[in-house]
Amino acid sequence: MSISAFYNKTVSTQRLTVVASSNKEIFSTNEAAISCAIHPLSPKEALSSGGAFFNTFKMFCAVSEDIEDKDRVIDGSDTYTVQSVAIFDDVVGNTHKEIVLTKGE
Repeated sequence: MSISAFYNKTVSTQRLTVVASSNKEIFSTNEAAISCAIHPLSPKEALSSGGAFFNTFKMFCAVSEDIEDKDRVIDGSDTYTVQSVAIFDDVVGNTHKEIVLTKGE
């Protein structure tokens, strides 16, 4: 079974961009309608990633999605900050991105 069968959310991302003719940066929409799954990290995973287990999550999505460290992930009224992005390929060929998120930053 493909990992995408477990994607139960549709989120958007924002990325810091420089405002033309200034040195200011603002968050602007980078991608909309990304299919994904978001789950809380276990306390052990949260500790090893440097976060607190109550506000640290892992997002799973397609490798083709344009998501980078420091991006924001918007899921309805919840906002997460991307802490790390890694690409995984399990033994049955389910290549996907695993993204560590911190909620509320």
